[in-house]
Amino acid sequence: MLVLPTTIKTTMWGFVIIVLIFGLSGFRMIHLEKKYNLLDEEESEDSTSDVKVTTN
Repeated sequence: MLVLPTTIKTTMWGFVIIVLIFGLSGFRMIHLEKKYNLLDEEESEDSTSDVKVTTN
């Protein structure tokens, strides 16, 4: 039913909207993880040393 000629355009736009919502949510989550330093040292793009420095 989702790929019938009468409904394929609506189905396509619904899929595009879902992909955009999840894509933007993912980018926002990555931004917040970087902002609050929640990423592991290995996952961080700017990690250059093997020593992990923590401050209290």
